[in-house]
Amino acid sequence: MLEQINLGPGGYGGGSPPGGYGGAPPGGYGGGTPPGGYGGAPPGGYGGPPSPPGGFYAPPGSPLGPVGPYGPYGQGLQTPGTATGALILGIVSILFGCCCCAIGFPSAIGAVVCGVVAIQKINREPDVYGGKGLAIAGIVMGSSALVLSVISMVLGVASTLIDAAKKGHL
Repeated sequence: MLEQINLGPGGYGGGSPPGGYGGAPPGGYGGGTPPGGYGGAPPGGYGGPPSPPGGFYAPPGSPLGPVGPYGPYGQGLQTPGTATGALILGIVSILFGCCCCAIGFPSAIGAVVCGVVAIQKINREPDVYGGKGLAIAGIVMGSSALVLSVISMVLGVASTLIDAAKKGHL
């Protein structure tokens, strides 16, 4: 009924499985070196080009400071705080420009002033300061909020005058 299978030493099978799966093909994998000269290590060893003398540091007296494998690092342009402030005040002024003139109007003026100061600073020292886009965005949003605040104030005064005229108080 039940046939006993001989698994060989360790219980992993003693011979090759049925169906011709037993062993490497005759002659190996093509025998010898592959065509096209893929046979040895490339000349000169592995890795990139050799490091410059002195490692990854600029020579003494250089304004660059430490130099990484792809050039100087940590030497980006600084963004003036007034440029960032212009952007933040511009966003606040747009959010509150239509509904709350007490916040929108002063923050819009602050955005325009900070943006102009930042652009002057960036233009004076372009090799040190960046962030001109932040300053311009702050000026644009602040100017837009000023226009919205003025329109909102005019409409508010007009509606008050119209209501007073309807009630006969004028």
